Amino acid sequence: KVISSVGMRGVLEALQPQFERATQHKLMITFGTAVPLQRPIDEGAAFDVTILTPPLAEELAKSSKVQAGSAANVAKSGIGLAGRKDATALDIGSADALKRALLAARSVAHSKEGQSGVAAVKIMERLGIAEEMKPRIVIETRPGGSVTAVVEGKAELGFALLSEIVSVPEVRLVGPIPGDLQSYTAFAAGVSSSTKDAAAARSFVE
Repeated sequence: KVISSVGMRGVLEALQPQFERATQHKLMITFGTAVPLQRPIDEGAAFDVTILTPPLAEELAKSSKVQAGSAANVAKSGIGLAGRKDATALDIGSADALKRALLAARSVAHSKEGQSGVAAVKIMERLGIAEEMKPRIVIETRPGGSVTAVVEGKAELGFALLSEIVSVPEVRLVGPIPGDLQSYTAFAAGVSSSTKDAAAARSFVE
């Protein structure tokens, strides 16, 4: 049983059949936003492997939910903008271009608690357009919701991890956030302290 940040969905969906063919184990994967995912784990939800941000993995190790020393950084992803598949290509290759694109959009989605949502708020503040954008912001609480909002037509653009955008064929990757506005989210996989098959859990992380 794997509890994972939605930012790893594309990777894990590709990895799942390979792992299941190579071993006798079947994966049951629950995807969500990293911070809310930690709550059921803290409350005792059963799992074998969790993939969250490194600080959350460290917290789980300190509270003995994850085996000490088992957490391993497995990936990192930058932030990007998702757009409609049929939309005209946008230039967001510089801070000024990104600012123009955001101000021209009728609606822009970002997650409420996900890493990309936190980054989106900071990006708009640094661009000096946070107040101007407020009426057009669609705040998403669903895992991967900012990309889903673009698919559903609820938002013209969506801030999300690059890994979330490229794994959804119904949207276009407008581009990565440019220059020093860019930030990266790492993912760490940890083995549960209460797993009944630590060897299988470790082999999945490897």
